Amino acid sequence: MARARQIAVGYGEGNCTLRQLHYRLVAEGVIAHSPPMYRRLSARCAEARRRGDFPDLVDTLREVHVPSAWPDAGTFLREVADRFGLDRTQGQPCALYLAAEKDTLRSLMTGWVGELGISVLVVRGFGSQSSVDVVRARAAGDVREHRLLFVGDCHASGEDIERDFVARTGCWSTVERVALTYGQVLAYDLPPAEGKRGDPRWPAFARRHGLDPARPVQWEVEALDPQELKRLVLAAAAPHIDRTALARQIAREAERRRALRRFAGSWPHGSRVPAEQAEEAGAAESTVASPVVHDPAAVERFWTAERMGDAEPLPMPEFDEDEYDGPR
Repeated sequence: MARARQIAVGYGEGNCTLRQLHYRLVAEGVIAHSPPMYRRLSARCAEARRRGDFPDLVDTLREVHVPSAWPDAGTFLREVADRFGLDRTQGQPCALYLAAEKDTLRSLMTGWVGELGISVLVVRGFGSQSSVDVVRARAAGDVREHRLLFVGDCHASGEDIERDFVARTGCWSTVERVALTYGQVLAYDLPPAEGKRGDPRWPAFARRHGLDPARPVQWEVEALDPQELKRLVLAAAAPHIDRTALARQIAREAERRRALRRFAGSWPHGSRVPAEQAEEAGAAESTVASPVVHDPAAVERFWTAERMGDAEPLPMPEFDEDEYDGPR
């Protein structure tokens, strides 16, 4: 439980699911990968949380939907000012999307790429026709090239989920699987979990990767350290981002927020904030989000410090996978 607490805290407040915690502990060899162990971990975490000595975990399937409400119009206006945003993909050379095979990754990924304006798709297995239609409609309304970054598990059905989604949406100029590939499984030395027996896609998957056809296995993307997965995602996104265009749009957004704060500060009703105080708040806004857009060096420092971090790339082994179109 001490290690489980460290892992959960490492994801940040409200970002770790029980599933992610389980697979990280399995990958480190702390616990066995089995349904009884998963249930035991769930019970122990719940007990610790009731005592108040374990961080909250995310339950993506159970939410409390509370209608929005504010004490007065002035408070509403000030909050809206802070939430105002422009389309940060404006001026970018392509429409970039990040797809997650499972919903457990949504909160992490939106936090990683939201400031870049990148749209996040949650595929959740073989996608419904409704979700496919939404993606196709968005693509039809944008004349730019559409590029897809995909994150999912490494197993027989996982590869086919990606193939099926790409084929049915049919709008991508390029598709890159960011994680989890079999090459990454080898590089990170991830332990296998038992795969689904009877999966018709398993025999072909086993042949491609030299695995034992009699022992279905799989690797969950949650077994990766979230900081390393974040590095992989941002490194894959970086070549598709015009950093100067992004910095210019962020600067415009910051100026409009300051104007909205000035207006909210002069609102005559409710818990009013004096105009002078609103002006000071706008002037004190962090300049990190507004790099000097005419200075390429400033833009580069902004991108590197705020988006890519200091992590060095992990050496990858030489690995050549045959291109696979999957079963039809």
